[in-house]
Amino acid sequence: MIQIIKQSNMKNKLFIALNLVILTSFLTLQSQAQLLNKLKKKAENAVSKSPDKPADNTEQTAAVNNKETSKETPVSNTATTTTTKINGDSDFIPGSTVLYFDNFEKDKIGDSPSGWLTTSSAEVVAPEGLKGKWLKMAAVSATHITRNKKQSWSNSFTVEFDILIVKKDYDPRIDFSLINTGGSLVTDEMILRNAKQIAYVSTILGDEGRKTRVSLAGNNNIYKSLVDRMSDQLLYSNTIPVHISMCVQGKRFRFWWDDKKILDMEMIDQQYIPNQLGFYFGSVGGSEFYVSNIRIAKDIPATKPANPPANTSTVTTAPEAPSNTNTKPATAAEAVTKVDLQSKILTTSLPYAQIMKTGDYSYTFMATKEEGNYKENYFKIKLETGNTSLKAETFNFKEINQKNPLYGTKKYPEIKNTEAVLYYGAAKKPYIYQFSPIIANGSLASYVDASLERHLPPVSALSKLVIEKMEDGKASGYFTFGIMIQGLKPVTKGDAMTETFTEGFSGEIKCKFTNVPVY
Repeated sequence: MIQIIKQSNMKNKLFIALNLVILTSFLTLQSQAQLLNKLKKKAENAVSKSPDKPADNTEQTAAVNNKETSKETPVSNTATTTTTKINGDSDFIPGSTVLYFDNFEKDKIGDSPSGWLTTSSAEVVAPEGLKGKWLKMAAVSATHITRNKKQSWSNSFTVEFDILIVKKDYDPRIDFSLINTGGSLVTDEMILRNAKQIAYVSTILGDEGRKTRVSLAGNNNIYKSLVDRMSDQLLYSNTIPVHISMCVQGKRFRFWWDDKKILDMEMIDQQYIPNQLGFYFGSVGGSEFYVSNIRIAKDIPATKPANPPANTSTVTTAPEAPSNTNTKPATAAEAVTKVDLQSKILTTSLPYAQIMKTGDYSYTFMATKEEGNYKENYFKIKLETGNTSLKAETFNFKEINQKNPLYGTKKYPEIKNTEAVLYYGAAKKPYIYQFSPIIANGSLASYVDASLERHLPPVSALSKLVIEKMEDGKASGYFTFGIMIQGLKPVTKGDAMTETFTEGFSGEIKCKFTNVPVY
C-alpha cells in the first residue's frame, strides 16, 4: 500500500513538472510573437511616414511592393505602400521643394491624361493590386513627355517615379530622358520632335534584369554613348514597381535603380539645362510599362562625393564639399521676375518668363500669363547674338541692322522673329499677334495700292530690345516695338488679282523686364 502511494506521488510530480515545462514554452513563444508583431508594426510605421509634401498639397503616394495580375505570378489582394524614402542603402537625397508631382489622381480611368505629350497613346488605369492610378504607356515606337509646366527646374534638382515593368514576350526595353525644350515651352507639342536630349539613359533588361545593358548619352547625341555596359544587374518583377531616382547638380548626373546607384558622372551641358522628363520606346515591343508618383523637386543639400559603383571604370564622381545632409544650405532670396507691358490698347504683366538658349548664338525670350500656356497671352522673341553667352547689349530688327555698311560681314545682335497671342479686349479678336520695327496705326490694307504693292511706313529707330544688365544669370532691360494686330474686319484690295487683309498696326508697346532667368 505504501509503495502504491509513493508511485502515485511520483506520477503527480512528473505531471506537474511536465505541465510547467509546457506552460513556460507557451509563454515564451507568446512573448516572442508579441515582440515580432511590435517590430513589424514599427517597420511598417517607419516606411509609411512621408518626408515630403507636394507643392499643391496633393497626397503623395509612391507604390512599392505593389502587385499586378500577370500570367506568370499570382497576385495577392493586399498591397503595401510607402512614400519616397531615404535609407542607409542609398545616398539619394530628394529635393525639398516640390516643383511637379503627378499621380493621376484627378484623371479619369480610361482617359489619356490631359497635358501629357505623346506620339502614340497613353491611358490612365487602376491595375488590380496596385494602389492608386497609373499611366499605361504605349511601348512600341512611342515617346511620352510629362505635363510639367515649370519652364525651369534650376540647375540642381531631383526626379523620382515608380515604374512597373511587365514582361510578356521579349526582354523589356525603355529609355529615360531629361530634356531641354529649347525655344519651345514645356507644353508645346513641338518638343516631341525637336527637344534636346541632355541626359539619356537607355536600358535593355535581360533575364529579369540580371543581365542588363545600360547606356548613358548626352549633349543631344543619343547615338554616342558616354557609358555603355553590357552586364549590369537591374532587377525587376512583373508585380513589384521599381523606384527610379535621378539627381542633377550642375554638371553632375546620378541615376538610381531602387536603392542601387548605377550612374554618377559629370556630363550635363550647362548651356542646356533639362526642364522636362520623357519616356522613350523603340520598335521592339513585348512588354508593358506603368508609371506613377512622378516627383520633381529642387533645393538639394550639398553631398559628399559618392564611391564609384562597382565595375564602372568609365564613370567618375564630382568633387563636392561635404555638408550636413539634414540642413538646407543657406541661399539668398530669389529675385522676383517681372515682365510689364504697356500700350494704348494693352497694359498687363506676364509673370512667367525666361530666356532659353536655343543654339550656339541664339536665344528665345518667352513670357506667359499662365504657366506653361503657349496658346494665349504670351509672346516669344527670337534673338541672335555674336557671342556664345548672353550679355548686356542692344538687339535691333534686321531692317535697322541692314543700314550698317558692314552688315553681312559682321554679326550684329538681331531680333530674328517675334510671335504673340496677347488679348486686349473682351473678345479674343482682334489680338496682338506680332511685334514690328514699324510703329504705325491703321489696317495694312491702307498701305497697299491697287497693284498690291506695299508702301509701308519707315521703320522706327525706337524699335529695339536692350539688355541693360546681366547679373547672377538673370537679364534686366526693356524693349519698344510696333504692334501688329490680327482679326480686323476684312478689307479686299487689288484689280486683276485681289488680296484680303485682316491685320494692321496699332501703335507701340513698351516693356520693362527685370530678373528674367537665362537658361
